[in-house]
Amino acid sequence: MLTLTQQPAEGLRMSVRWSLSRGGVILREGSNLVVDTGYLMVARRLGGVATNALTHVAWGTSGTVPAVGQVALQGTEIGRQAVTPSAAGKSLTLTATLTGPGSDQTIQEFGTFDAAAAGNMFSRFITNAFVFGPGDSLDFNWVLTFA
Repeated sequence: MLTLTQQPAEGLRMSVRWSLSRGGVILREGSNLVVDTGYLMVARRLGGVATNALTHVAWGTSGTVPAVGQVALQGTEIGRQAVTPSAAGKSLTLTATLTGPGSDQTIQEFGTFDAAAAGNMFSRFITNAFVFGPGDSLDFNWVLTFA
């Protein structure tokens, strides 16, 4: 009798960390939730199905806790900025300099997207509320690591 034993396979895991800094000083940092649409984007890329790359970060007003079924920011979108991608080893890094809006706005949420407007959201995170306004700028750093 032949017995076949299958060992449990290690799954592909993704972890995402983000930080916001000003003048090289980290103001806020944390982990990030990849939403269902984000996982679908990865599956499509691996399967050779056309899908857009992550090109933008958007920020908005909601403090709603991130959930996997969300497809957009949950509050009013205040701004959106193109990101610069780079890849090394098992990581993808997106960076951008975010510029303040025309008037003071209370910001709590951020999301990564594949378009300059609307598009597919890959991930979303929230932070403690802060005021972002004219003349302000923040350095955005987002790192996706495969393990």
